[in-house]
Amino acid sequence: MVRSRGQMEEVLAGMMREKTEELLDWCEATPKPTLEQIEERVLSWREVLGKATTELIVENQEARAPAAVRCPRCGQEAEHKGLRVVNIESRVGALRIERVYYHCPRCQAGFFPPR
Repeated sequence: MVRSRGQMEEVLAGMMREKTEELLDWCEATPKPTLEQIEERVLSWREVLGKATTELIVENQEARAPAAVRCPRCGQEAEHKGLRVVNIESRVGALRIERVYYHCPRCQAGFFPPR
């Protein structure tokens, strides 16, 4: 599903509010944290938000798939088979992304179009 800018803002703001509440709850429950404890919390917070934001943006781009995709092997037009989940290692960590998936009737091979 392609999300509008406003929808993306709502999702991102909701994630930020939720994770900020968790962080502030921890601050209140931990009256004298060490620098190391604070760093661990902040890095964890950054990791979770970074991965979720990356997944959201990539999935939104994936939803804008081109109308016609050609098979990378034979060049024949491939059939769109909907969305499939794929796990990707990225600089922000392991991502779980829903990507558009295609199948070539001639090669009998399925593939995710390159990005």
